[in-house]
Amino acid sequence: MAAGETEAQGEEEQGACSKCDHGTGGGHRGGIPARPVNRKIATALLALAAFGGCHASTAPEPDSAPSGELEPLPAPRAGQELLGRPLPLDELEGWDPAPPPANAPVTLVRWWTDTCPWCEASLPAVETLRARFSDRGLAVVGVYHPKPPRSVSSEQVRAWALERGYSGTLAHDPEWEVLRSFWLDAGSRRATSASFVLDAAGTIRFVHPGPVFFPSERADDARENADYEDLALAIERLLVEAGR
Repeated sequence: MAAGETEAQGEEEQGACSKCDHGTGGGHRGGIPARPVNRKIATALLALAAFGGCHASTAPEPDSAPSGELEPLPAPRAGQELLGRPLPLDELEGWDPAPPPANAPVTLVRWWTDTCPWCEASLPAVETLRARFSDRGLAVVGVYHPKPPRSVSSEQVRAWALERGYSGTLAHDPEWEVLRSFWLDAGSRRATSASFVLDAAGTIRFVHPGPVFFPSERADDARENADYEDLALAIERLLVEAGR
């Protein structure tokens, strides 16, 4: 990625670092202020507990659109040029336990890594979405991309995922080949830890450009909460579109 690119705007820039969520470099460009990052993670976990935790089983009511009329999806903040394109899940490695079923009506895919505080704050929210919508057919994949790119055992990746509150399906992108081919090399990106919502045909229908989202009622976390709500809304409306 270009040297001049930033991790994210506003408050997110204050906690960004090259090792965590931008490029493959090993050194911090300014360090991660421990207090902001820890507050974000703590806020995310507290908010998820307040919203019912990672294992809430009550499904939301479907959108009340008139019969035969589907509600539009929210507009992504970035990555709109990818909408309508396929995401090559079949090029990923290290599936644990297995790729999502071919007939999954909606699939949420999140790239993450173990050195990223934004991933640590977001994975519990990914797990919450998985628990919230899985009964209606949502498949979720957490794609691990190590920094720097290298081979990491499936056992280690599973342990890191569980430590961060995620217990769903995992896949590996050890050399970032998939991430580079359709995301990093396709435009100017602020983060590698992006999320994509796919329809039943495997087509990208919604993009969260990263690096962080989680539910929160704090004013300081308005952007993170709005991004979480947009993801949930995109999943909900695609499930309704699929008759779920």
